Amino acid sequence: MAEAESTKGAEGKDLSFFFDPKSVAVVGASNRPGSWGYRIALGIIEGGYSGELYLINRNAEAVLGRRSYRGLTEVPGDVEVVIIAIPAERIWNVLRECPGKKVEGIIIVASGFGEALGEEGKKLEKEIASFCRMHGIRVVGPNVSGIYNMHARFCAAGEVLPSATPSKITFLCQGGYAVHNVVARARSKGVALGKFVQTGNEADLQCTDFLQLLGSDPESEVILMYIEGLKEPRRFLKVAQNVAAKKPIIVYKGGKSEAGVRAAESHTGAMAGSFAIHKGFFKQAGCILVQNFETILEIGHAFTFYPPLKGSRVGIVTQGGSWGVMLTDHIYQKGFIVPEFSSSLQRKLRDFGLPYRASTRNPVDFGAAGLSLSKKARLSIVDALLSSAEIDALVFHGYGLRGLEPDMVPEWVSERQKDEEEVLRGSEEMMRAYEKPVIFGCHLSRFESATIRNLARDGIPVFSRLEDISDVLQCLKLYYQSSTESSSG
Repeated sequence: MAEAESTKGAEGKDLSFFFDPKSVAVVGASNRPGSWGYRIALGIIEGGYSGELYLINRNAEAVLGRRSYRGLTEVPGDVEVVIIAIPAERIWNVLRECPGKKVEGIIIVASGFGEALGEEGKKLEKEIASFCRMHGIRVVGPNVSGIYNMHARFCAAGEVLPSATPSKITFLCQGGYAVHNVVARARSKGVALGKFVQTGNEADLQCTDFLQLLGSDPESEVILMYIEGLKEPRRFLKVAQNVAAKKPIIVYKGGKSEAGVRAAESHTGAMAGSFAIHKGFFKQAGCILVQNFETILEIGHAFTFYPPLKGSRVGIVTQGGSWGVMLTDHIYQKGFIVPEFSSSLQRKLRDFGLPYRASTRNPVDFGAAGLSLSKKARLSIVDALLSSAEIDALVFHGYGLRGLEPDMVPEWVSERQKDEEEVLRGSEEMMRAYEKPVIFGCHLSRFESATIRNLARDGIPVFSRLEDISDVLQCLKLYYQSSTESSSG
């Protein structure tokens, strides 16, 4: 695919203006808290959007302290993107005003189309798409929560996003609320989105169009997708294969069961189809299909945080032998090898102070050393493991003493917390130096351990569930091994 075409969706039109418009009008902007017109207008204002913003409300002279207009025709100058947040029955009045303002794109927030009215609603969607295409206008929606691009400080997704540090993760979805919920939860872990777009009922533009655009977007290193159904699977397959050759595409497929298929049809009007067929289809497309939606953002973050995984051999260091046994089971079940370390490497680990009651075979049990193992010794052991040719990744599990505030725990606990945080941060530095993933796990959360909280603030992943650790490893393996096979083939 030529570079000049790579940012274009259907009909060859560059769609990047949706993420960074020069001017925006919000039709239905409101002073009523909780309404979509209020939330979207407030998000754009408080997000720091620097372009021209026009608020349209036929019954108010001012919205959110800014001048409002009765209609698009009153707006001075042209408008690049129009966001429509009024009931479906009033949409045509707005659409007819758009050609005269040289509108490039429309985002229809309103629901009440194919997902609710069946064939009648789908007919209305086709009429809207046909009218807009006739005038060179592209449509996102209907039935969406909006779009945002934190790189450009453009937040038009019905939610005020206080995060000022955008990431290189973009979420492309057919349903929006669940994504907002996952983003809100992940924010406290230092994980954020850079861009988001919901395509909803896809009367005109489909998720495939934006996937094609994002394939050549330098601000999108990882693309997450929530998909309920595809209208043009062959086109998606071709686009996804091209994009997946350059960056990971991580997909959660909604509508796996018969009941889920029915729910998808009433949510976005999507024909979801057989999950078994979709599973093979996404694999052929080069996408990574995940089973757990709640951790999809953390998995996306893993691809921006960890170096490439170059093999299947995993070393494990734990604070407790039982955790090592359980981790070995989880990792082995995902197709990894937990090799027994060579006698020379084991002797080296002993030389750093590991007592003979502590296992050095793999997993390595720090817990058996009690308090006798110094911070320097622990870092030296991690260095010895990462520098060896015997492993391709390291799982470091069990650090994170209970206690959040220094003045609420004994002094020795506070000192140990400082030491363990330095060990973990030092391990991250070695991960960069040796270019091997080091994945941290802890049974305590950021609400229970100051160490885990401090790492989370800086976006350093710490997983509390063993399943999540093995899932992240598996996703890294699926992408980097398929990339290696493709390049060698």
